[in-house]
Amino acid sequence: MRKSFRFSLSCAIQLLYCCGFVAFPMFLIPRAQTIGVAPSSAASLMSILGIGSLIGSLGNAPMIGWRISAEHVTAICAGLTGIACLLVTADGYAYLAVASFIYGFVSGAFFAISIVLCRSFVGVQHFALGVGLMNVFIGTGYLIGPVIAGWIFDATRSYVAVFYMLTGVHFTCALKCLLLPLLKRIEPGLDPKVSDE
Repeated sequence: MRKSFRFSLSCAIQLLYCCGFVAFPMFLIPRAQTIGVAPSSAASLMSILGIGSLIGSLGNAPMIGWRISAEHVTAICAGLTGIACLLVTADGYAYLAVASFIYGFVSGAFFAISIVLCRSFVGVQHFALGVGLMNVFIGTGYLIGPVIAGWIFDATRSYVAVFYMLTGVHFTCALKCLLLPLLKRIEPGLDPKVSDE
C-alpha cells in the first residue's frame, strides 16, 4: 500500500472533493433565498439533492460497465459537480433544481466508485486499512470545506463567489482524477498473489 501513488492521489482528491461536498448544500438554500426563491421551495432543493444522490449511489454500476475505466468515470463525476456548482450562479429556481439533482447524482456515484478505486489501488489484503485512511481524508475535507467557504463568503459577501470557488475545487479534482491512469504506469503496483487474496 505504501507503493500506491494512485491511492495517495485518491486520498488527496477525496480531501479536496469533500471540501466542496459539504459546502454545497450549506450555501445552496441561502443562495436560493437571495434570488427570491420562497423558503419552502428553497428547502425542497435539499430533497432534490438527496434523491439525486440516492439514484447516483444505486446507478453507478452501469457507468463503470460502459467500458470506461473507474478512474475516468470519477473524473467525469468531479467535472459534472463543477458544472453543477457553476449552474448555481445562474438566477432562477429551475437552474438551482437541475444543479441540485446533478450534484446529488454525480456525488452519489463519485463516493460509491471511490470504494471500487480504493480496492483496485491497495488490493483486498489492505482494503480495510485503505478505506479507513481514505475516510480520514474525507472527514478532514468535511471539516475544512465549510470554514474556507464561509471565509470566502465573509470576505466577498457573495454566494456567487462561494460557488465559483466550489466550481474551481471540483474542476481541480477532475484534473487530478485524470492523473490516476498516468500514475499506474510508474508505480510498482501490487503483487498479483496479494491483490487477489
